[in-house]
Amino acid sequence: MAGDVACFNIKANIIIRQSETGNLVNDKPEWKVSISNICVYTQSQVKFNCNRFQTTKDVNPSILSISDDVCLLKNDKGISRS
Repeated sequence: MAGDVACFNIKANIIIRQSETGNLVNDKPEWKVSISNICVYTQSQVKFNCNRFQTTKDVNPSILSISDDVCLLKNDKGISRS
């Protein structure tokens, strides 16, 4: 389908939103991050630079794997359309 061609540009199809929850964790503001895939195809190998990512909570490695400055979403299981 002609409309599906854009799905191969991952930057255009993965949408990351963040917002403050209003809660404090260890006296620091808590943020909610949501990630959406608008492509009809499951996206895998979704990596991004996360050198400024900081957390006071444990991160579930099945959701986000962090290695140095590289984050891998969903531990490479892919992100379905949402």
